[in-house]
Parts: sequence; C-alpha cells; structure tokens
Amino acid sequence: MKKTEEHTQQRRRLQLGYFQLKKTKKNIRFHIVTFEPGSGRPRHLTAVTHVFAQDMRARGRGKILLVASLLAYQGVQNFAVYAAAKAYVLRLGEALHRELKRDGVTVTTLCPGMSDTSFATAAQQKITPALKLLMMQPAPVVRAGIRALQAGRISVVPGWANKALVILTWATPRWLHQAFLSRAMNG
Repeated sequence: MKKTEEHTQQRRRLQLGYFQLKKTKKNIRFHIVTFEPGSGRPRHLTAVTHVFAQDMRARGRGKILLVASLLAYQGVQNFAVYAAAKAYVLRLGEALHRELKRDGVTVTTLCPGMSDTSFATAAQQKITPALKLLMMQPAPVVRAGIRALQAGRISVVPGWANKALVILTWATPRWLHQAFLSRAMNG
C-alpha cells in the first residue's frame, strides 16, 4: 500500500511537470527533456514522455529529444530486442512529432550509430573493425541531436557513414543489408 501511495505521489509531481529538489526547495519546470530508454523498456519511455508532453502541451511550448539508434532501421542478429525497442522509439517520436507540433511542442528522434562511450563495454559487445570505422565521438552526436531539435526536425542520423547505412537499408533487399549489418555487428 505504501509503495502505491509513493508511486501515485510521484506521478502527480510528474504530471505537473515539476520536480521538488529537496536541498534547494525550488520547483523546476522543464522545457527540454531528453530520453534514452535503454534496451527493452518502451513502456517506461511512453509513460514518461506522455507526462512531460502533456505539461508542455498545456504551456504551448517545449522540446523532447528521444534517443533511438541506427538499429531502429533494421533488425540485426543477436540484437533483436535492442533493435525492436529502438524501432519503437523512432516510430513513437515520428508520431508524437506530428501530434504535438500544432501545440508548440517539438519532438525529435536522434538515431546515432556506435558512439565511443562505455556502452559497448557494459553491453559486452565485440567491437569489430567495421564498427570501429563507423564509431563516432559523443560530442558530434550530441551536437547533431541538439541542432535537429532546435531546427524542429522529425529525426536525425548523425554522421555521413551512418546516413549511408540508412540509405543502404532503404535501397537494398532486406536479405542483403541484414547480412551486411549482422557481419558488421557480430564479426
């Protein structure tokens, strides 16, 4: 029962768009929110995005940056759940972009490829030679996301090599790009 009450109170605070900071006793109203849901948790992303979007919609302004992945564009062997979750994030962002635009809220989805962060190590992913060629530093990825959000774009794929992979996905038969990406991701 106590956990349910805490959850209800937390949800009410989120619905108002405020977070109470205990140390400073100040309310913060968010105008820009970034979400990176991790693997397999689209339900949480949807709930949190909904709460912030409703507050922004009521105020008539706001920006939401959702973080998907280059794998949102294709399923890759041994990355099925991750790719599916990121595809959900991309499609959610595209739909919300159109739904909230008329209310002054911008939703942009960032679809980075492999970035030089601790993610691969934490996920115990093998860094293949192909992935090393595609790997970007985090700063340009962040800049691309922020620029796209400020410009009101629906989505962005940072880096010329990543853009080429998306074009490859659209322009080739599924069996071909699936084989190519499986080889690049799995060695």
